[in-house]
Amino acid sequence: MKKLLLLSAAVFYLFTACSDSEEGKGEYTYRTTSTCPSTWNPAEYQLGSEATVISLTSTGLYDFIMNEKKDNYKVICELASQFPQDVTENYSGKYNIPENSKTGYAWKFDLIHNATWDDKTPINASTFEYSLAQLLNPKMKNYRASSWYSGLTALVNAQKYYEGSADWNSVGFIKNNDYSFTLIFTKQLSLFQVEYGITALILLKEDIFEANKKQTGDIIKTSYGTTADTSASYGPYKVKTFQQDKEMLLVKNPEWFGWTDGLHEDQYQTTAVSIQYITEHTTILNLFLQGKLDDTGLTPNELKIYGNSIFRKTSPQSFTWKYSFNIDREKLKSRSTGSENHIMLSYIDFRHAVSLSLNRQEIVDTVSPSSDPAFGLLNYLYISNPETNETYRNNPYVSKTLCSFYGVSSPEEITGYNKTLAKKYFQKSYDEALKAGDITSSDKFYINLHTYNTSETNMRLVTTLQDAVNESTAGTSFENRIIINQVTDDNYYVNMKNGNVDCAVTTWGGASYDPFGITECYCTMELLNEYGFNPEQEKLTININGNPITKTYFQWHVALNDEEYSSIENSQRVAILAEIEKGLLSYYNMLPLWYSNTSILLSQRMIEGSEHYINTLVEFGGIRFRKWSMDDHDWDAWCRKNNNRLRY
Repeated sequence: MKKLLLLSAAVFYLFTACSDSEEGKGEYTYRTTSTCPSTWNPAEYQLGSEATVISLTSTGLYDFIMNEKKDNYKVICELASQFPQDVTENYSGKYNIPENSKTGYAWKFDLIHNATWDDKTPINASTFEYSLAQLLNPKMKNYRASSWYSGLTALVNAQKYYEGSADWNSVGFIKNNDYSFTLIFTKQLSLFQVEYGITALILLKEDIFEANKKQTGDIIKTSYGTTADTSASYGPYKVKTFQQDKEMLLVKNPEWFGWTDGLHEDQYQTTAVSIQYITEHTTILNLFLQGKLDDTGLTPNELKIYGNSIFRKTSPQSFTWKYSFNIDREKLKSRSTGSENHIMLSYIDFRHAVSLSLNRQEIVDTVSPSSDPAFGLLNYLYISNPETNETYRNNPYVSKTLCSFYGVSSPEEITGYNKTLAKKYFQKSYDEALKAGDITSSDKFYINLHTYNTSETNMRLVTTLQDAVNESTAGTSFENRIIINQVTDDNYYVNMKNGNVDCAVTTWGGASYDPFGITECYCTMELLNEYGFNPEQEKLTININGNPITKTYFQWHVALNDEEYSSIENSQRVAILAEIEKGLLSYYNMLPLWYSNTSILLSQRMIEGSEHYINTLVEFGGIRFRKWSMDDHDWDAWCRKNNNRLRY
């Protein structure tokens, strides 16, 4: 679930016209762009660009792939020789499993015998044990450890092991034999939850992982997965070359079991993946139109030109984009100098006024036309009940709760926009701050909005906020006195967490079949982006079966995902999540802007597995089912024939 979206960081022009040789015959290279990853270490990755590399170089126990009708997913065995076997009865009364339990806690996984790493090292139960032990290694404090000590797939005693208060032998991992192991979970899981949750288990190659460990203070870290030499693959592709801020080239991994098992026929036609790290969108579009890239995103202006192209696809994403505010009074005050005042974001009425100033439909039309206006923290892709495929946002209780927050009677009425009320709250906050001595009648009020770069999209987000504030402060004491100041900051996520940013545009998404788990992003200090909000101190009261229960936001997150409310009736869990979401929104330190949909152009030679988007698990079928109408040689020749000026 921990995925962030940042913009790319470097410009690199890779492809040049080929001569009329046989180069590229029978080769199908997917040429794309991305931000440059810091690591693709499965224990530490955070960004979508990093997850992409991992997905190409690994294979799960199971996979969710496009079904034959191309209208949904189906689950297949990959590293597993059969589907998970519920063996709870064998462990009833042990490993903290309640007495007489029959289902859901203990699951056995049997492995195929022909899986290897790219150097032919066998993959077996010991590989899984080593990987889990390292993910949870108390001396390493890995970013991805929480996937196994909390949330959906928390293992028995994993948190104690991670904290250093228990040894590995007490953790819910049992090696049955060389090619079989059992996992003991802290809560009862359905078969779907096991198959879905276990996809997060990515293997680590022991010799490389150990060879690159280094003590840093009290913590051990590894440079595993930062170069081609420190990488290992057990998936269909492997990293051949990596040039920081320039390009990564992945080629087929000849040792992948899928090439010879007879179960992957007519899949993975793509022979190589070239990922260029380019920062300038104009450069990306030009390369695409020359035939040197196979896809490109579209800006609002470009959507006007290519919106009707038969090569355009719209892909819904699980991410919600939002303005995130630093609300810490002392941090904001420390940045105030002379008549430049930053204090106002610490006033909730001021933040509420900013929220009321935002016409989200206009923002979407201006900044991300393919997307949908956002009013909650989770978008329409989150599935709250996998058995019925009910989405979280369409749940009646969730809809009612969000309507109550915005003061309307139906979801269709929600706009979040009320300029008249915004003026009232702006003036109220001004009067309060003036009375408190936090501001003077001559101050200018600055909000430093940090962006990764000055791309068209980022600058529109700056001007959009400035225009909204200007309109809503007209006729108030803030009129012409609030300045939204753009600051270029390629490390703004880290700086935001340290309180050195007033405002940034942030996003969370992923794990769309586990909406409850996303509370970790908003209710834990480790992941929270909005500095000054302390989820371990701020409290929320929720009515449970007629009883008002008060907990901190962090405690609600733990209760919902790991403790007393983790295994209750699904409808009750959804109701609790809705109340948590409403409570978080009430601080106005995170203002939802849009639910992300990306509009992209695909090259004329690329054929996706499905013409339409299916769901978040399989999208258009992915690289597994992608086809190419021309190999690299014929495509390059065709592009030259058209003077590298393709029409879309």
